[in-house]
Amino acid sequence: MAILTVYLPPEMDHAQLEGIVDEVIAETGASSMKDMGTVIKAVMARTAGQAEGGVVSAIVKGKLAG
Repeated sequence: MAILTVYLPPEMDHAQLEGIVDEVIAETGASSMKDMGTVIKAVMARTAGQAEGGVVSAIVKGKLAG
């Protein structure tokens, strides 16, 4: 595992990731959990492998759940 992490891009800072989620929510007009998939897909595209899907999902869920 240590060998593989050398070749992976560095993980994005949590605050920076939250900012991207906020931007995507504003741009897409997402307002409920129905929009979660759309937001996650757009965030993952912007982060280009620098964020784990589970972390992105948790942030999006927290913001859309209210």
